[in-house]
Amino acid sequence: MKKRTTFKILMLALVLAISAVTAVLFTGCVEQDGIHVIIRQDGSGTRVEFDNALNLAEGQEMYEGAQEITSNGTVITTVAGNPNAIGYISYNTLNDTVRAVNINGFAPSHASFPISRPFIAGVNDAQYDNLQPLTRLFWSFLNSTQGQTVIATGITPAGVTGDFTMPATRPEGDIINLRGSSSVAPLMTGTVIPAFIALAATTWGVTVASLTEGSNALFNVNMASSSAGFRAAVGVLNTDIATNAIAFSSAELTAEMIGVSGQNAVTIALDVVAVVVHPSNDITNLTLAQVRDIFTGSVRYWGDVA
Repeated sequence: MKKRTTFKILMLALVLAISAVTAVLFTGCVEQDGIHVIIRQDGSGTRVEFDNALNLAEGQEMYEGAQEITSNGTVITTVAGNPNAIGYISYNTLNDTVRAVNINGFAPSHASFPISRPFIAGVNDAQYDNLQPLTRLFWSFLNSTQGQTVIATGITPAGVTGDFTMPATRPEGDIINLRGSSSVAPLMTGTVIPAFIALAATTWGVTVASLTEGSNALFNVNMASSSAGFRAAVGVLNTDIATNAIAFSSAELTAEMIGVSGQNAVTIALDVVAVVVHPSNDITNLTLAQVRDIFTGSVRYWGDVA
């Protein structure tokens, strides 16, 4: 009798254990199958323009379970590692580890794609007349026909025109500090800065390496977010780098971005915000309304996206 009782107890314990494991696995599957929503952090120009494009109703907010991420690159890495993820990035940072979906039937490269924004460069109004000659030279390049031609090799130029001539010798000035949007950073570091440095090296009769390394380097790039860059216009730019810094935004300027306005804030390029998913996701097109539903949490599973 005692053996039977012991056997029954063991069997009951086994059944309970299996039930517990099954419950955990089932719960895990439900969570895993849910859409993993990724958004940018507050202060990101990409976040601002994405939220604006969704035209959220009053009181409507992003899905409370969304993961906030601080850069385009980290969004890409996270989406590439999760088949259920969806996020958004600057189109000029897109690579083949993720896939951009069409919105309202339009690819991100199409002029009618519904989520677009400006890339804006600015300097402090109060310091504009005191910009160091070296910094003013790069500012002039950004706002010239030559600079726009360079920008057009990486993204859509804004059509700013002006004459630019590289002086025969290097102008006075410390290193040029670039601050602001992480979305603009790839355009600067991958396209505009290399072109400017190559032209300077040829004109000044020096090597490219001499302008990119050591104490004679032309640029210091520290670009994390639009709001951080333009807070520099009333903070950092008013201190030790006030006369040799340029800020960049990937969204229309807000009231917070005081100190950079008028002729000293110029749209240098136009970009779109691409919605990206894992390459294995078979979704190829979403309406803007569906995107809104996903990012606000109204739709939680890919199977519910008609």
